[in-house]
Amino acid sequence: MSDHAVIAGIGTALPEGCLTADDFASLATRLCARIPREEALIRTVIRQSGVDKRHSVLVQHNADGRIHAPLFEDREKDTPRSPTTGERMQAYAKHAPPLAKEASIKALDNAGLEARDITHVVIVSCTGFYSPGLDFELINALGLRNNVSRRIVGFMGCHGALNGLQEAASICALQPDANVLLCSVELCTLHFQLEVGRNALLPNSLFADGAAALVVNNGQHDEKLLLVDCASHYIPGTTDLMTWDITNTGFRMTLDSSVPDVIRTSLLSPVEEFLLRNRLQRSDIANWLIHPGGPRVIDACGNALGLTSDQLEPSREMLRTHGNMSSCTVLHLLAGTTNHPSLVIAFGPGLVAEFALLVESAFNKLSEA
Repeated sequence: MSDHAVIAGIGTALPEGCLTADDFASLATRLCARIPREEALIRTVIRQSGVDKRHSVLVQHNADGRIHAPLFEDREKDTPRSPTTGERMQAYAKHAPPLAKEASIKALDNAGLEARDITHVVIVSCTGFYSPGLDFELINALGLRNNVSRRIVGFMGCHGALNGLQEAASICALQPDANVLLCSVELCTLHFQLEVGRNALLPNSLFADGAAALVVNNGQHDEKLLLVDCASHYIPGTTDLMTWDITNTGFRMTLDSSVPDVIRTSLLSPVEEFLLRNRLQRSDIANWLIHPGGPRVIDACGNALGLTSDQLEPSREMLRTHGNMSSCTVLHLLAGTTNHPSLVIAFGPGLVAEFALLVESAFNKLSEA
């Protein structure tokens, strides 16, 4: 058995609906813009978002050549409509389970395990809730044991998968024979807001949908990825800078324009302290897996940590090709990563930074006595 929790398998999934930046701009202006100035503003914000393509459960490619979002369009009146939170949650309950199943099957296959081997399920999501929920959906869809233990990590924002990973590791520390299935599903585009203001435009321009799953256990060291350490750092005085509120028309995010500057001035010290307690320096990290919260957030992390453009490119590429899928985004980053050690960094409401250190079993610095 390993002294550390092991990531034994990983899988990802995306909705079929796909939008280029031009597609999304056309849809957003049709839904939100009332005057030419608003259309120009929407297109500018989308162009500056750094997102060239995203996936969404909302969209349909119709025979008329246009992309439609039926949840947000009154087709009889040919006008936009803002669905209620209840309607958005009904859409979540419809679209989330297939993505959770797909990602979980891939993770099990990658780990070489069967569904009956899973002892615990950890669900991570901040974009939808219902009960019985995704944990029960996976029990039934995958044929998990009737006595599988369940956990929900909810509403923690873009760093939620790291909180879920820490929960999985804690389970493995208590139960050496555990096989934990962690599944993160985020349908951010369900919370599209029909407003032309910064608190709506910025989230609308960045967010996307996706899912990812991990199998975590105490497996053998050989050729495995070990979770060495996790940490959390709340930046004092930032409680109102990033919020995620439930309203009558979906979940609304606010992101203060000062967030990148706060990250730039506050990130270095906690990262160096975290690395130091693991006998590492910044130069030891092969991969910086920074959650792509937006172009300015990525740049701020790079400036704070002295990272090169090449070191930031995985995060920028993820933003370009997938958008910000909230908590599952860092797991998509991890799925495409080799040559560890890796430091995963993600941010959430609070303002809180979460860290996870992942190394290959053969990494010498952490295997020394």
